[in-house]
Amino acid sequence: MSDLCDLQVRINGQQTFFLSEGILSKYSGKLRKIIKQEKRRTQIRNSGIEIDDFPGGPDGFELVSRFCYNNGSIPITVSNVSLLHCCAVFLGMSEKASRVNLLHQTEVFLEGIFYWSWNEILTCLKNCDPFFSCAESCGLVEKLLSSLLAKIAQNSDVNFRSVSSSSSSSSPDTTPGLRSPPVCNRSSSRKAWAWWFQDLTILSPKIIEQFIRASRACGSDNNNDNNNNLVLTRFLIHYLKTALHSNGSKSVLKEYSGLAGTAVNGWFRWERLHFLVEGCFGC
Repeated sequence: MSDLCDLQVRINGQQTFFLSEGILSKYSGKLRKIIKQEKRRTQIRNSGIEIDDFPGGPDGFELVSRFCYNNGSIPITVSNVSLLHCCAVFLGMSEKASRVNLLHQTEVFLEGIFYWSWNEILTCLKNCDPFFSCAESCGLVEKLLSSLLAKIAQNSDVNFRSVSSSSSSSSPDTTPGLRSPPVCNRSSSRKAWAWWFQDLTILSPKIIEQFIRASRACGSDNNNDNNNNLVLTRFLIHYLKTALHSNGSKSVLKEYSGLAGTAVNGWFRWERLHFLVEGCFGC
C-alpha cells in the first residue's frame, strides 16, 4: 500500500476505501478519534477501520472523500445536501475539526430552504429516507417538513404554518416550480385542499408519520383545528389507498397499516373512520 493510501475504511460491511489518513482526518473529528483509538489497539495499516450505520453507505462516504480530497469543497445541490449534511454530522465535520468544514457549508445551503420550490423540498425530503434516523436526530427532517407545511399554507386555506413568523415572512408568495394556488369554486373545491395529496404519496410511512405530527403541532384556533383534522384525515386515507394499490407485499402493507393504526386511532377519532380504514386494508 502506498503512502498516499495508508488507511483502509470499510463502510457498513459493503465496501472498502483505500485513502489517505492525513487528508481524511484533517476534516473529520470522528475519524481522527477512531484512528487514534485503533492505533492504540493494533496496527492500523494491517487491519484498517470499520464504520457501521454510515448515512448513505458507500455512496455517502465517497461524497465525503471527494470533499476531503478537493481541499474542503464539493458542489452542493438539492439532490445531495441531505446526504452531505447527515454525513457531516455523523463524522463530526464541523468547526471543531476544520475552519473549512462540510457541516457549515450544508447549513448555509439549507438556509435558503424557504426559497426552494415545492418539488425541491419533496426531493430533499424523500432523499432522507435511506438514512432517516440520522436525518431526524439532527433536525433536518423537521426543517424540511416546516418548509413543506409553509408551502401548503401559502397555497390553500389549511393553516399548517409550523415556522416562525419571521421565517414565513421571508418566504416568497410564489416560488419557481411551485404549484399555483387552486381556485376555490364548486367544480374545483376539492382541489383547493387536495392538490398536494398525490405528491406526498412518494414519501415513506415514517416520513408521513412525522408530517402528521408536525401538522398537528401547529397552533391554531378550534375552527382551524377541525378543518385541518378533516383535511389530514382525507389525505391519510388517500395515502393508504395509494399504498394498497401500489404495493402487494404483505410486509410492506403491514408497515402502512401500522401508520394507519397510529395516526387514525390517535388523532382522527378512530371510531368514525374505522370503516374507511377497513375498506382500505380489507380487514
